[in-house]
Amino acid sequence: MITFHLGGLLSRYKVTGIALANEIGVDKSTVSRWRQGSQLPSLGNVNQVLIAIAKLGDEDRLKAHPPTMADALEWHLQQTEKN
Repeated sequence: MITFHLGGLLSRYKVTGIALANEIGVDKSTVSRWRQGSQLPSLGNVNQVLIAIAKLGDEDRLKAHPPTMADALEWHLQQTEKN
């Protein structure tokens, strides 16, 4: 299972969902679904998100900790039930 940590990225770098949506050319409702976890972005969109955060984010925070793919995505082994 893959988790996209958009809310944490936006908070850390002080970027609004609307600013992100405008920068990458998606609807604000798409960013909202990504943030809520009800929809996952494509890997290309994850890359665009990271580039946009690097462009729009708080300069001091970006210098201290530039965003990475590891900050954005987390993978967990999803256990399946065996009968």
